[in-house]
Amino acid sequence: MVQRVEPDPRVRAYVMPARIVWKSGDGESLQNADQLLVPGSGQVTIWGGNYCVLKHIGEAPGLLLDFGRELHGGVQIAVRHTGEGNKPVRVRVRFGESVSEAMNEPNQDHAVHDNICHLPWCGTHEVGNTGFRFVRIDLVDPGTQVELQQVRAVFLYRDLDYIGTFRSNDERLNTIFDTGAYGVHLNMQTGVWDGIKRDRLVWIGDMHPETTVISKIFGDQE
Repeated sequence: MVQRVEPDPRVRAYVMPARIVWKSGDGESLQNADQLLVPGSGQVTIWGGNYCVLKHIGEAPGLLLDFGRELHGGVQIAVRHTGEGNKPVRVRVRFGESVSEAMNEPNQDHAVHDNICHLPWCGTHEVGNTGFRFVRIDLVDPGTQVELQQVRAVFLYRDLDYIGTFRSNDERLNTIFDTGAYGVHLNMQTGVWDGIKRDRLVWIGDMHPETTVISKIFGDQE
């Protein structure tokens, strides 16, 4: 018997980090961090190219990436080498809507925002299912190392046209409107959620303003 398969109505897209906000490590324990800002295909290669190298020598090396705006999804980490023996290495991956959140201990409410996961030799790993803008990555275990080829956000969203608009002579008010419309867009996931990071549930008290925005900005939607 063939199981029922439901297609995902959302688009899966990749977003490169816009900047490196913070990094920890000297020229030996953290090398070539800016390589993570160079666009690529996400395909791991064995020979050639430049890589961001993290080596746990004394203090754990790490860095904080800014993806430029709030997203929904996780990150894809492409790895070239993991040191002698080609064994998986452990990294800590923290998601935050702000720098301070990602740099500390984000809560684990509604989605896991603070992860310790294994990265493979010559492969990719994806982690995260939440709302975020910033991602911090730290090498966990002393004596380990990893060569990162690329870190991309995996952005999951509905591909919708913004057919409704608002403009005034107050640019701050225009920005507030655009931010609100985009916030509702992010919350159009399996249902119309209460918050892309907080709650991620359907609340009847929030449905009226959200469905009003959806009908005005995106038109008739299922």
